[in-house]
Amino acid sequence: MASLNEPKLYSLATMQAYLDGGLDAETQSAVEKLLAENPDYALAMEGLDRHQVDSVFARDKEQKEFKAFLTGLGTTKEDKKVETQAKPQETPFEEPMVRDLRAARWWQIAAVILILILPAIYFFQKPDPTLDQIAMNYLEPYTFSTERGSTVARELDSVRDIYNDGSMLYKKDPKAFQNELPPEFEAAKQGYLQILTLPIDSLGTRQYLQAKMGLGQCLLFQGYQAEAIEQFEPIIQHGDNEWLPAAKWYKAWSLLLLQREEEAKTILVDLSRQKSDYRAKAQSLLDEL
Repeated sequence: MASLNEPKLYSLATMQAYLDGGLDAETQSAVEKLLAENPDYALAMEGLDRHQVDSVFARDKEQKEFKAFLTGLGTTKEDKKVETQAKPQETPFEEPMVRDLRAARWWQIAAVILILILPAIYFFQKPDPTLDQIAMNYLEPYTFSTERGSTVARELDSVRDIYNDGSMLYKKDPKAFQNELPPEFEAAKQGYLQILTLPIDSLGTRQYLQAKMGLGQCLLFQGYQAEAIEQFEPIIQHGDNEWLPAAKWYKAWSLLLLQREEEAKTILVDLSRQKSDYRAKAQSLLDEL
């Protein structure tokens, strides 16, 4: 279906074709939606329609007067006198909707002006996206790599797989993912919380950081941004590790959702200067901010 943002919907030619019934069904539907959602645009259409009606009345009147003039050229004064006496007196007919040519032209000018400037008004008045909206445009959960046969604890493997099952739904339908979070995220959160009750010495530093990353993801996508940042901090403070760039990226994303823009920008600038999968995303997000 044609988009309401397409320039052709704002053109005088399209409006004229709509009044003449010359649009295809798809474009006609788009124009009707545009008129329903924009009162000013509907007013412009009304002006254009009235101009058409006035023009028809004016043209008919001019044609009648011209025919009468041609007929009168071959008629003598005596013929006119007899014709006038024989013809019954008629009450002058007044067209209730007829305006003079000047009024018709005014409506046409008003319609054209509105049609030309309404798109500009729409785009200038369109509110700037909020930090929340900008951040949500970059929504994408982290996906852990499979590590079967590694030294990762069996329980951590199981919880990671539950989380990955939930995050895979994002690739199938991102919009549905935003509207309703997969239940796997809650199950994974409980699993990570249970794992992190173990002492770090028995769990191991790598497994500890992975559990922190997973728990931070679950909290972030459940709407607990401040709590998620608490999970990402140990990963960032640890320094060089495989989850460091991701932890910075999701911390910045959390800060934006918390309306802490300047803190987020500092992290994004750092990411944009380092080689990682988040370098281009960080720069793109900075450009929007």
